[in-house]
Amino acid sequence: MPRTCKNGQDCRKYKSYESVEDKNISIFQPILLVGMIFMFYIFYFRIFKRRYDINNENYRRKINNKNTSGKPIISLCLNDIVIKVIGNSVHVVESAIEPFNKLCLISELFVVAQISNDVQERNIIDLFKRLGLFDKGLKEHRLMFCTTSNGRASMIRQLCPLTHVDNDETVIKTLTGKIPNVVQIYGNLNTPDHSNFFTSLQAFTQVICAVATVEGIN
Repeated sequence: MPRTCKNGQDCRKYKSYESVEDKNISIFQPILLVGMIFMFYIFYFRIFKRRYDINNENYRRKINNKNTSGKPIISLCLNDIVIKVIGNSVHVVESAIEPFNKLCLISELFVVAQISNDVQERNIIDLFKRLGLFDKGLKEHRLMFCTTSNGRASMIRQLCPLTHVDNDETVIKTLTGKIPNVVQIYGNLNTPDHSNFFTSLQAFTQVICAVATVEGIN
């Protein structure tokens, strides 16, 4: 509503002030909007995004260099190779203890046990503690558990070791071509190709130890 002077007529001076003020506001608003967009660009693309990219690069570098010891990463299925699970009872295969300890020394060893309940998991952990296996090179967080063969194969694919040792043909077939080397522990070698088959963990470990000696891995 236009302002009026004392004589009741429109005050042109006030109206001129209002028009100038409105014009300044109309000019200032787009400038403010452009400034806000510019500040958003500076903050997001120059600061936040650069930090995000740097953090991602550092993360990728850590992942690529996660094995800094120089030892090969080997994964091993425990069932019927190192331990026997009968009901909730867990027993160790005595002949597998020595080669198992050697594997812990010459490799970054990850082990997987297939279980059906929490009691079996707890008993396996207790057995390893009683045998002192966690004090001989095996790291406790590298003892993993699964409930199915497919679950074990999926875990190994995610881990992507240099070599996986197993006795389940389904797991062997699933992992073949997905990781560099797959080795099967098989009691009777009746297959035409014995290159990736061993009769026991001890036989496999002897070969790995020989390779480690040549490579200078202690």
